[in-house]
Amino acid sequence: MKDRIKFVALYYLFWLAYFFFTKILFLLYNYSHTVTLDWETIGKVITFGFKLDLSFASYISLIPFLIVGVSSVFPNKYVRYALLTFTSILIFFLSFISIVDLELYKVWGYRLDSTPLMYLNTPKEMIASAGNSPWLLLVGIMLITIISSFTLFYYFIYPQTHFIKKNGILGAIFFVLLAISLVIPIRGGFQLAPLNVSNVYFSKNNFANHAAINVSWNFFSSLMNKESSIASDYDYFSDEEAFQIARKQYYPTDHKDTTLLRVKRPNIILITWESFTAKVVAETKGLKGVTPNFSKLTKEGILLTNMYASADRSDKGLVAILSGYPALVQGSIINVPKKAEKLPSLAHTLKHEKYQTAFYYGGEIEFANMRSYFVKNFDTVISEENFDKKDITSSWGVPDHILLKRFSDDLKSIKQPFFYSLFTLSSHEPFDFPGERKYPGTNKDSLFLSSIAYTDKAIGEFVESAKQQPWWDNTIIIITADHGTSLPGKTFANRRKRFHIPFLMIGGALKTKGITIDKVCSQTDISKTLLQLLNIPSDPFVWSNDILNPAFPGHAYYVFKYGFGYITDEHYLIFDHKLKSVIYSNNSDTTDLVNAGKALTQTISKDYKMK
Repeated sequence: MKDRIKFVALYYLFWLAYFFFTKILFLLYNYSHTVTLDWETIGKVITFGFKLDLSFASYISLIPFLIVGVSSVFPNKYVRYALLTFTSILIFFLSFISIVDLELYKVWGYRLDSTPLMYLNTPKEMIASAGNSPWLLLVGIMLITIISSFTLFYYFIYPQTHFIKKNGILGAIFFVLLAISLVIPIRGGFQLAPLNVSNVYFSKNNFANHAAINVSWNFFSSLMNKESSIASDYDYFSDEEAFQIARKQYYPTDHKDTTLLRVKRPNIILITWESFTAKVVAETKGLKGVTPNFSKLTKEGILLTNMYASADRSDKGLVAILSGYPALVQGSIINVPKKAEKLPSLAHTLKHEKYQTAFYYGGEIEFANMRSYFVKNFDTVISEENFDKKDITSSWGVPDHILLKRFSDDLKSIKQPFFYSLFTLSSHEPFDFPGERKYPGTNKDSLFLSSIAYTDKAIGEFVESAKQQPWWDNTIIIITADHGTSLPGKTFANRRKRFHIPFLMIGGALKTKGITIDKVCSQTDISKTLLQLLNIPSDPFVWSNDILNPAFPGHAYYVFKYGFGYITDEHYLIFDHKLKSVIYSNNSDTTDLVNAGKALTQTISKDYKMK
């Protein structure tokens, strides 16, 4: 028994040592980038990356642990050979991946994933693209890595496999349970969101973040998640024709409106309200009495009554708001840091205008790879890990009233101008929040409405407190949603009501108040509209329109799995990509709208692939 335990412990440590070695190798090979890092950052590359090292070492160890367990009941000389063969193959394959990654990173600027598999059907081009690589050097490094790793294993770990003796059923059960326990480091712990590459992001320096990634973990994760198939081919037109149709839907940005703001560079507070559907706001033709505080605030600012979310998930909605980037039909760009880091963002743009920036969220910032996106774009990121454990009282993390209180307190000492963004969570299932339930009952509609009412109260209290602050007269507050929801009721997943969301701008910096705008618009239009209002160049936000521009007639495009909806002031249709047909329209003439939606789908998919 002791021999078996000693072997599995050494085996696990062997792979951790291997990954440490390949991480150092990566830093050395990319020396020109590494020298820009201080020693503290290099230390964090190791420590933050250790999460993925543990995870992949656990994946690798699953089979050997089970083999050792089985040998307790069925001792066999072939056990040793199985462990030797399995490990030898892994050493070779993982070393190959690690060495290929060294050179590809210099060319691509991101760690190796499943992307090269997309080019297997064009081997000539693939070989040509790598023609200038220092093959002799790379082969030499790979041989050194393989030989040194195999030598270490063969002479120091493999001799421990002399335990070919029967150990009984209890020994087998022990090692099977030990193998099962590896699920914990595999998923990164007991937290709600499983481990993903975003967990290792910690720095504004993207090379440091990339260096922390375990390339073997990254490759297999990408392969299993089929990242390369996120953006399917939607070949409705030639690429050029699709691009021309798509671009016609975005209007010149020479419009300037100087009538709405009292100050040139106001502070900006952006509150993104989880699942805040227009169905719960009276002013957007929703239920009365659910959001009394929001309804009261609509009289104090600018309300958009016809805004639509880009999709139905937070990871897509946040990017749509902050980067003006439309959602993909399948998958989300925020899940792929190497692509998301190429997007423009409001935070990044405003930092160039001397704004202090921060993002607040009461949950796990690693969820859906959000950490990488927000760490790159914001000066400060506050999440569940920055709160006391006593404050984490809901399934998703910190309840909204505690988050907003922390947000309010922090704003009291912030230098102006600032762009502070907050994302709520209490109105997400299972709707467990502290305090009274406004709507009795345990059905989903009642729980959802009660959670919305709870957050409405918390936001109302925050705004009242904000009005007492010295920065209020120089501030605008935007309140909108990450996406809509089927609740209350059972709105079909592809219907416009599910995507209809409120948008409100209030604050002391507004010159004109009590305005309602009914123009159809998209969540993706927020970024350009805000920047144009501030007279800040918004050219990088190519997928966004200025809602206040009279030349923009108003339209919204949203996506659901395998389809899209397209809305104008008069027309509305739903198109299904699988069926290749319109499945709903309120007008018999659908040609222009269908072509517009098809072109957007195709062009955005192409844009995603090219990033």
